[in-house]
Amino acid sequence: MSRDAFVLRVPADPAFRDLAVDVVGRYIELLGGPDAERARFDAALAEAINKLGADPDDVLDLICTTRSDGFDLTIRCGGRSTVVRHPLAAGKS
Repeated sequence: MSRDAFVLRVPADPAFRDLAVDVVGRYIELLGGPDAERARFDAALAEAINKLGADPDDVLDLICTTRSDGFDLTIRCGGRSTVVRHPLAAGKS
């Protein structure tokens, strides 16, 4: 069963993109993920946002949906979207 853990909307302007990465990184930290895991996901998230080719005047919608084995982060911007999947290590939830 999946459910939305959080929804975040930030301006696509590069000055605000780090906020999105910080919030998701903090979520991983709260789930008990180690720093190395957080760093890998931070890089994957930043790459996904960059690939969307967001105009600085657009907004980024990030929807975090939990799964039994991790979570998905759907990133939407200007009619485009991508999903970054994050598995959780066994024993974490």
